[in-house]
Amino acid sequence: MIKKKVFVLLFLVLFSLTFISAVPPFQEGVFPDGYTIKYPSQKILKQNQDYKFQFHVFNSSNGIPINDSVTCHFHLYNSSGSHLVISQTSTIEHLFDYEFLINGGNFSTIGKMSYIIQCENDGITEGGFDSIGIEITSTGFEATMQQAVMYGIILFILLTLFIGSLIWFNNIQWGHYTSSEGVIMEVNRERTKKVALFFFTYIAGLLMVFTAKSMTENFMLLNDTPVFFSAFFTILLVALAPITIAVVAIIILTTIADSKLQQAIFRGMEIK
Repeated sequence: MIKKKVFVLLFLVLFSLTFISAVPPFQEGVFPDGYTIKYPSQKILKQNQDYKFQFHVFNSSNGIPINDSVTCHFHLYNSSGSHLVISQTSTIEHLFDYEFLINGGNFSTIGKMSYIIQCENDGITEGGFDSIGIEITSTGFEATMQQAVMYGIILFILLTLFIGSLIWFNNIQWGHYTSSEGVIMEVNRERTKKVALFFFTYIAGLLMVFTAKSMTENFMLLNDTPVFFSAFFTILLVALAPITIAVVAIIILTTIADSKLQQAIFRGMEIK
């Protein structure tokens, strides 16, 4: 029954990954007597990394590049449509490039964004614009189906280890073996194993959440899931140090206590 649930969960994960979010389409404003704006085709940007947006402006009627007497405006919007950056420039770089250097802090949130570039001449008699969709990912690259399959396999392995170790942990009793009168007849030597299995299960769960966090950051299954898994992973990671200390202490104390108990039983003492 458990294996069946695992396979169903894996199928749902892989199925959902087929709906990788695409960069929204752009709207180009081209006018017979205005300007055509062209730019590099990169639409996947890396999270928190500065990016220099570059544009070339051409005369729509004859294709001649415009490198003077033009002012360009750059507007950056987040996924909810709010302004993040408003900038303008009339400075030319490399003879033809109108450039806008945008701080990486504006790309701190993974997901879809958009920007508008608009240019006009000094007399505001001619102009052009472009509306472009971009996407922010943790790697700066577009996710592929091969990566989705890889993540799915890793998640399946970790999920199997997590469930297997959890079942094994639950099947090991903590108390000692007693008689019908409640007298301890034999020391349970597997108590330290139970503690170690708890720690292994915790590590498997931690890695599983980390994998899920990476999947949501790269594939954007739901817009809010990266924040949830990131917070959950941070909590588990912070708790790892005290849990490790507690596990080591319990194993040492349990080993000492079981050794003393075994000696008492060997001497014929009745302990309940």
